[in-house]
Amino acid sequence: MEPKKTIFFDVYQTLLSANLGPNEKGWPVFSDFLNDLGVSVEPSQFQEKFDQQKQNFYLSVSDPERKFRHHNLFDLINSVFRAYGIQAEKKTLLDLIWKFRKMNCPHVALYPEVKSVLEELSQKYSLSVASFAQSSYTKRELEELGIAKYFSRFIFSSDIGYKKTDPEFYRICLRITGKKPEECLMVGDNYLQDIVIPKSVGLYAILIRNPLTDKQNNIGDIKPDKILNIEDIVALPTAVRSIS
Repeated sequence: MEPKKTIFFDVYQTLLSANLGPNEKGWPVFSDFLNDLGVSVEPSQFQEKFDQQKQNFYLSVSDPERKFRHHNLFDLINSVFRAYGIQAEKKTLLDLIWKFRKMNCPHVALYPEVKSVLEELSQKYSLSVASFAQSSYTKRELEELGIAKYFSRFIFSSDIGYKKTDPEFYRICLRITGKKPEECLMVGDNYLQDIVIPKSVGLYAILIRNPLTDKQNNIGDIKPDKILNIEDIVALPTAVRSIS
């Protein structure tokens, strides 16, 4: 029996719409928690320590301009807590990060037909998330919206330490799934990250044109194998079959 081919999916503005607010709204989540434990901290002080930890990470991986590597939000929040002498349980930290996320991004929703498309594709292909995102809240959003069940693997830049601007992101995806490049297809809304970079590693790629992000997509010599508008995502299974 021939093994299933793998389809990697970007998350935001491909499967989910997400409207981000200013991060400043969420910092009291952490400072209030520390204050309840007797550690006097202002939201701005917590944010300052977080920003310093973040800067230290990017300096430690020789990427001060933050172009290719990616920090892990959970790890940085945990390190700030430890700096204040607090050792919090993993579940506690994840719950706090979730509250932080909901304050900064209260509206996350599935694009129409996404669930039915994933249901159909999952019958024939192995589906994996491959996203420039923080695992500490993105997987939970996928679960709450009822589509996590369609994915066999969840690969987030925050966990592997590389953004999708670096080909290493996709090489790691291949190692995790145990697939050859020609057995895989990337689906996403960013021309550079979801088309150019994966195709440079040997994957097929489909561009999803979303009006919210398409202004950044100046298609050059490297062409997507297929292009679909977000409102036509119901046609994705047909597009995938035409490639495979």
